[in-house]
Amino acid sequence: MRKLLAAPDPAPAVGCMAQAGVLTAILPGADPTALAPLVHLEGGMVPRWQRRLAVLGGDDLQDRLRLSRAEDRDIARLRSEIGGSHRPAALGHVLGADLGTDAVLARAALLEHPLPPDWQAEVARGAHNRFPVTADDLPSLIGPALGQELKRLQKAWLQSDLRLSKQELLR
Repeated sequence: MRKLLAAPDPAPAVGCMAQAGVLTAILPGADPTALAPLVHLEGGMVPRWQRRLAVLGGDDLQDRLRLSRAEDRDIARLRSEIGGSHRPAALGHVLGADLGTDAVLARAALLEHPLPPDWQAEVARGAHNRFPVTADDLPSLIGPALGQELKRLQKAWLQSDLRLSKQELLR
């Protein structure tokens, strides 16, 4: 399945598998509808089977496809963010450059939306951007209260498209 999904255009083969009933036998719950739009959106990019598998869907991927724990974790994170509301920069920060790119492309394919402007630069910006607040910036808090405040501030920072400064977050 990995080799098939890494092919330049797997959509025709996967479509035939779906019509013959083979796809649902291998991956119950899989739907190839968004695969062709994804391949189109990828343009000349290197295909990533993880991105294509996330778009196909399916149940119980780790056992059915013998994915490693890391592969299963990455696909689960990717699927979660496809349905989320993070913008490309936030996706780059939360998922890293590769999975952030995958999430933007997969979301556009599944939701049948155009790619956001400058999305690649935004994913790269997020992947290289560090959250500006540390525990040292909150000396009056300790334990669970510190953790909760850091999570609240990080959520606000992600919602601001990584634009809020340290000073703005600490106000």
